[in-house]
Amino acid sequence: LTLFIYWLVVFIFTFLRGGKRPSIIGVRKCTPVFWVLYFTLFPLIFGAVIFKAWRLVKEHKYKLSIGYNYKEGDVQWTVKLAVLYPTICMITGLLCGLLGIGGGVITNPLLLALGLIPQVTAATGSIMVLFTAAMVVFQYFIIGEIPLDYGIFFICVGLCASFLGQFLVYLVIKKWQRTSMIIFALAAVILLSGVMVAVIEVGIVSVLIQAKTGGGFSSYC
Repeated sequence: LTLFIYWLVVFIFTFLRGGKRPSIIGVRKCTPVFWVLYFTLFPLIFGAVIFKAWRLVKEHKYKLSIGYNYKEGDVQWTVKLAVLYPTICMITGLLCGLLGIGGGVITNPLLLALGLIPQVTAATGSIMVLFTAAMVVFQYFIIGEIPLDYGIFFICVGLCASFLGQFLVYLVIKKWQRTSMIIFALAAVILLSGVMVAVIEVGIVSVLIQAKTGGGFSSYC
């Protein structure tokens, strides 16, 4: 529910400010109102993260005070973890946006490092990627960087591949009773993603060099 509320807030603000596609309240791109709507999201998100971290730490201290017995896979949210992991996730989001890779490539290993069991890690990572990927696609659509037909096609492909992958993992674990299969699958995906990013970026740079365009950043406005 909390993740859905965060997603909904970002969705509403993106829809209000618009981009290359028209804003529902008539805001023009790069006007003062546009930038106010753009940067207002940051304190809201930071505030929500700080509040949630405070709640988790408070809940952990309460459990310790009543002698709660933590089970395997339970996360003990100390102050250190409540500061460290949101910081890593913010850096992860920045890098994923710059490199064009999925957030699950980095968040899944982090969840394993937190001590979550592989099944919970896979399920949690899938839900997180669903919301973040949906918002990224919508934002790129609003600023006019994704053709509608391409977007619909790749959304369908991604959903089908996700369901197929989850089903195959379920069958493998059910047959061999080895949850380590999930860790190996995550490691393989991370390795493949890293190789593909490197190959694609080298190819893009080579094309830019041959075309003598120099690449660089274009104006946001």
